[in-house]
Formats: sequence, C-alpha cells, structure tokens
Amino acid sequence: MINDLTTGRPHRRLEKFTLHATRDIDQAREMTSRVYCPHRLDVLNHRQFDACHNHASIGSCSLNYLDFRADVKIEPGYIPGFYLFEIPMNGTAKVVTGKQEVLIGQGTGAVINPEHYTVMHWDTDCQMLMLKVDEHALIQQLARLLRRPINGSLCFDPALDAKQGAQGSWFRYLDYCLDEIERTPSQQLNSPLFAEFRSTLLTSLLLALPNNFSDALQASDKRVAPCNVRRAMDYIHGNYRDTVTIEQLVEVSNVSARSLFDCFRKFVGSTPMQYLRKIRLEKARERLQAGDPDDNVTQVAMACGFTQLGRFSAWYKQVYGETPCQTFRSARSSGLMS
Repeated sequence: MINDLTTGRPHRRLEKFTLHATRDIDQAREMTSRVYCPHRLDVLNHRQFDACHNHASIGSCSLNYLDFRADVKIEPGYIPGFYLFEIPMNGTAKVVTGKQEVLIGQGTGAVINPEHYTVMHWDTDCQMLMLKVDEHALIQQLARLLRRPINGSLCFDPALDAKQGAQGSWFRYLDYCLDEIERTPSQQLNSPLFAEFRSTLLTSLLLALPNNFSDALQASDKRVAPCNVRRAMDYIHGNYRDTVTIEQLVEVSNVSARSLFDCFRKFVGSTPMQYLRKIRLEKARERLQAGDPDDNVTQVAMACGFTQLGRFSAWYKQVYGETPCQTFRSARSSGLMS
C-alpha cells in the first residue's frame, strides 16, 4: 500500500471514478444512498467532515472507495438486494450485523448479508474499500456452480481474515481487479475482459469465503478424472478467441467449480483462467511470428481473445522476454530478407 508522505494515509483508490467529494453531510448521505440504500449518517466528533466516495461499476458488481475523515456512525439497517464486502485500507471500524460484532482493520474485513440488520462505526482514519454484489447475480452464480436450483438464502460468515489461506487468495484477486479497473477507462468496464473478472471474482468469493453453502461447494458429487479436465481444455482451445467464463468451463467439464480448480492445479499446474491466457499467448505468438503484412499487433491481440492491448503486451513480455511489436518486427524483417 502506497502512503501519502505528508499525511501518512494511503492514497485514495479509484480516484478517476469520483462519485462525490464533499464537506456537506446531507449531500454525502444522499449521493452514497444512490449506490447502496437509504441510511443514517452521524458525525461523532468535531473534526472537519470531508467525505470522498469513488465508485466503479462492472455489471452486477461495483468496487467502491469511501472515507469521511471523521468519526462516523452509519446505520443502513437491512440492505436490500445486495451483499457488501468491506475491507479497510487504513484505520478501523466496528460492524454490528445481525447478532455479531466484528472489529476490522488492515488485513481483515466484514461481510454484510441482506437479511442482517447492520450498524457501523468508522474511526476518523478509516479508509474503506467495498465490493457491492447484486444478490440475484450471486445466487445465480452459486446455482451454476452447484448445478442445481438454490433453496433458501445465501449467508456469509461476517468476519474476513486475509491470513486465512483461501480468503487471502481472494483478497489478492480483489486487489488485482482493483488495479486493472484503475488502469482502464470507464467506458471499457463493460468489455468481455471485465465480464471474465466479474465471473472469477464471484466464483472465488463463493469458494473462499465461509458461507452456509461451503460444504456443498466443497463436496464433489462426482469423482473427477483427467477426462473432465480434458473437456475444459478442449473447450478453451476451441473458444479462446471469445469470452470464456468459469461457469462455461464448469458446464462442459460436468464437475463442480472447486473440483475443476483442484484438478487443473493437479494435472495442468495452473488455474483454468491461467491456462486460457497461456493458450491465447501461444496463438498470438504463432501469428506474430508468421509476420503476415496484413496483420498488426492490435489485430492479433483482438483475434486471440485479448481486449486490453496494454495487459496483453505486459503478459507477452513476461512470458517471452520481448514485446509483441519486437516479435512482429523481427518476423517481418526476416520475411523481407528472404
């Protein structure tokens, strides 16, 4: 985390996605209510109130940064139709949700379920990252992973801890998504790339964060064999040019998402999405090395399923030790000399 050298506070995240920056309490409450729900906001000390809310939407999810630079009490009550995952970058907060009280700071977090009445107290230094997830979208994702309709509500344990193995992986993936969003113009957040990010983010949080369906998700209803992995691999090879999501791979492999992830690690040595990227990079390199004069790097990247040229170039150089442009120029030079 990069700190502001003058204040010691981490930099505000998602700065180019500002929803509001105001010292007016009523305006801050009204603007933030448009993203979440109507709520009560009380300032508990006499320090200058200075609110900032940055908001980036990726379909059924949104990533948010919020701070008040004041000691505040927030009372949303029941949150209608969404889940809220809160992770402090700085400072601390107390979250009372349902019958449980959770104290959170750096490296920990809290989950607010729609059916639990919630009251929060953020200290003056609290800078909060929040993931809002549409309830219907998350239930649909759960049904796809279990391959059956969902009866009853989905409820997460309220406390998160980045030091717990699977939860730590989810924290890191969330941070990765945040970095990618900050590098991307807002008009591109509905691209196929972010549909993949959103799908993986929802799948990973269902698998990693303890909830009342965790046992069902962990139980493999069918013994996984390499043929299941092969089905997913074949699908990737046949569809790498297009958007490929975890739920599509689960459907074609006919196993649970957790089993698919475990089997890929065992037999392939990577996750399904890492394997997809590997195949896309290999296909792009083959085409760049052909040196077709009617091609260019952007056309090759798009044809191989990459929607962000910058990320494609970075991944390509990391694997092959040279940029796509260098590969293409070398191939063109060889072709002209022959």
